[in-house]
Amino acid sequence: LKLSPSPSSRVMVSRTTASSTATSSRSTRSKRKRVELEEASTAAPKVQISQEAEAKGSVSIEEIDLEGKSVTLRNNSDK
Repeated sequence: LKLSPSPSSRVMVSRTTASSTATSSRSTRSKRKRVELEEASTAAPKVQISQEAEAKGSVSIEEIDLEGKSVTLRNNSDK
């Protein structure tokens, strides 16, 4: 079995998160005015995940770990 490095292999994983925004509501009680800020604690942050993999030759990239710890390769050759 002979393995040689393939020059054009590239793997890119990016992750983007957006934070939740605070909403404000006003309420008047007796003779005082209060401004209350309510944070949307039940709203989950938005997550966008994109994967891109490129391989040349008889090896293909099947699965990419989002933390960058592992990559699953597949041999497409009959040899």
